[in-house]
Parts: sequence; C-alpha cells; structure tokens
Amino acid sequence: MVKEVEKYHAKSVGGLESGAIQISSSVVYKSSGKKRKGIYGFFVRKQAKTHGLQKRIEGYLIKPVVVVEDVITKGKSVMQAIEAIREERVNIAGVVCVVDREDTENLLKENSIRYSSLFKHSDFKSFIETETKKKKQKTDSKQ
Repeated sequence: MVKEVEKYHAKSVGGLESGAIQISSSVVYKSSGKKRKGIYGFFVRKQAKTHGLQKRIEGYLIKPVVVVEDVITKGKSVMQAIEAIREERVNIAGVVCVVDREDTENLLKENSIRYSSLFKHSDFKSFIETETKKKKQKTDSKQ
C-alpha cells in the first residue's frame, strides 16, 4: 500500500471514517522508515463535530493528498471524502484502494479522478467460483 500511495508522491493520506483510518494509520507508520521521509495522516468525519472546533477533517492535509479506501464499488464513500477535502481548497492527487470491485458505475471514473488498487475483484474469480461450487455441493448433498 505504501508503494502504491508513493506513486502519487503523497505527503498526506487519509479518507472517510472509519474504514480508511486503519489503512491511513498503517501507511503513516510504515512510511516513517529510515529510507522514507514519512507521510502524514488525516481522516474525514461523515459529519462535522457539533462541539469544540467543529472540524470535519482531523489531521494533516498536506499536498499532494491521496485518499485511501478498503473497497471501492461505486465510489460514494471516497467521493464524500474528496468533497470534504475540496471544501478545504485542497485537490486530490489520487485514490488508492485495497480492492476495486470493478463496478461499471464508478464515480471516480465519471469524475476523472486518478485511482489504483492493490487487487481487482476479477483477481479472485477462480477462488470465488471454487467456493461457490463447494457451497452448492454441500447444499445438494444435504438434500
């Protein structure tokens, strides 16, 4: 994940609570090695706090910014994070997700937002087919 985020020359990484918090925290931790300068982290709240500083974004938004996500289907969660970041007048360098479900109605593509993934849903096609057959066989044998 760190290598993929670094392809966008990220200085900070984060995304919508709560799914992106673990990913961005791991990237921040792993990027702080001897050979790396370190990447800062942030997260975007679904709603601004109603007390204190009433922030929607916590952490460091340092350009270039990369948004991270566990799974992208249509991209609604990622777009929520991107819109909040853009409200702070910060542009997104790109998006990195763990799994791209390869949905045809992808909001990132529709909005010309660069993104990449570590895996694609189709990478698991043979595994899914095998497991589906196993479940069907178990069901058939019980009847």
